[in-house]
Amino acid sequence: MSAFIATPESNLLSALAHCYFFLALAYNVSSQVSLDVTGRKLTPTDPVFGIVFIAVVYFLFLLKPYLPTYPFIVLGTVFLASILRFGIIKHLLNFSPDTYYSRFSWFLAILINLFGCIVLFLVFFMTSEYPLPVEK
Repeated sequence: MSAFIATPESNLLSALAHCYFFLALAYNVSSQVSLDVTGRKLTPTDPVFGIVFIAVVYFLFLLKPYLPTYPFIVLGTVFLASILRFGIIKHLLNFSPDTYYSRFSWFLAILINLFGCIVLFLVFFMTSEYPLPVEK
């Protein structure tokens, strides 16, 4: 079992992670609503896939105190790499007015996922039983 000890820093990171999951889910739900109403998604990403993916990552996040450290870090690395590749890099390289609802929806997708990568990196790797070494 992971020896996760709640500290003010970990409580803040946990709150920020909950904010990320809420924003990511809300964005994907909004994209699905936009698709239903206007026939256009906010981004090329399938909103249902986005909702399911974020829900799985959120479930992993909620299980953190109950999972052994190393499997959690491996799963966290896979999810972070996926968010980085498909949630940031893909959007940065593929803007087109034909595939995005607007430049704002493109920018917002990148911003939400960048925020999520930073927060989840800190949650997955800096609050573990064996955190990454930090020089003081």
